[in-house]
Amino acid sequence: MDDTKKRRTLTRRRLGRFFGNKKAVIGASAIAVVVIGVLIWAYLLSIKTSPLVTDTKPIDTGATQSLVDVTSKQAQAVVDSGGSSDSAGLIYDQAVNKTTDSYQKTVLLCSKAMIYFEDNDYDTALTIARQAEAIDQNVEVESFIARVYQAKGDTKNAADYYNKSVVILRQAQPLDAGRVQYYQVLIKQLGGSVN
Repeated sequence: MDDTKKRRTLTRRRLGRFFGNKKAVIGASAIAVVVIGVLIWAYLLSIKTSPLVTDTKPIDTGATQSLVDVTSKQAQAVVDSGGSSDSAGLIYDQAVNKTTDSYQKTVLLCSKAMIYFEDNDYDTALTIARQAEAIDQNVEVESFIARVYQAKGDTKNAADYYNKSVVILRQAQPLDAGRVQYYQVLIKQLGGSVN
């Protein structure tokens, strides 16, 4: 027998031993079924949407990104050239009025609120962020409102809004444990109780 035939014979014997052992075959099959089941379960959970999140759309849709990007660049150019937050806010208002898409409105309003937040005008930022929340309650809006309350020194409302973020995250993105833990740490630091 040449070397090739010897290797084939040896391989067949090894496979025969493995497949001849019913316990090994059943065990390997059971493990494969469990792994596939877990992967399918994780995938289904990742695509499940929360009942609290309304009218969600992928963040990278062309029209949304185009309007948001153009508006953000224009508003930032106004601020960078020494213009006021109100002047930049008017650019966002025009864009909000142009669109009927609730997702775009939410993103634009949050971006407008961020301009005021960065200018330390927390009351105006909070008012605008609450308008975005009225359109779409999602993690980004709720956590931004918490951040504004935290900057204002209102730890109770900040903790409440971080808790809202945790509830939405658990329902909309149950596999995002890192963000949940992050918000829970912030809630504890603010003296609030974690839900």
